[in-house]
Amino acid sequence: MKRATGVSTSFDYLNRETFIEYNKAGVTAFELSIQLKHHDIIDLGEITSWAKAEGVDTWSFHLPFYPFEVINPASLDKSVRKNTVEKLSALIKKAASHGFKHAVVHPSGEPISDEERPAAMECAKESLFLLAEAAKESGIILAAEDLPRTCLGNCSRELAELISVHPDLRVCFDVNHLLFEPHSEFLKALGSKI
Repeated sequence: MKRATGVSTSFDYLNRETFIEYNKAGVTAFELSIQLKHHDIIDLGEITSWAKAEGVDTWSFHLPFYPFEVINPASLDKSVRKNTVEKLSALIKKAASHGFKHAVVHPSGEPISDEERPAAMECAKESLFLLAEAAKESGIILAAEDLPRTCLGNCSRELAELISVHPDLRVCFDVNHLLFEPHSEFLKALGSKI
């Protein structure tokens, strides 16, 4: 398998020159991360054409995760969850139509109290199942990212429970987010799903 050198790219400073510089630096793949407010104005066709022209693969599309009051798969508010699933499902479809192979989702916002955690887990699992179905229909792989602090999925045990709701769900391992267990334990528990 050919190895890729990838970077996560924010829309805030993205232009054709970005991909020219990526090519010069040996970057062969990128993740596009866009704030929710930019999704209506971004031209994914233009961005992916810049990448293709410079030999940079459209590897992953990081779904928006903020503001938590609007985008939160684990929200205890059913209307927020419904809105989240609708918006993120539409973006999954859009990303897939422009050649992205993976979509990354945050399982929750924060803070989440110990008392709310069980209910938030159930809400997140319901949302993740629906998003995984949307990804499957679009032909894209959905990966739930491990998150820090009080977020859901802050350890391998919890992330394994979250992705267990759908056989196609995978894990995006953000090494900076893993605060409660060694990387080796996380890899041992979830390595086949990363």
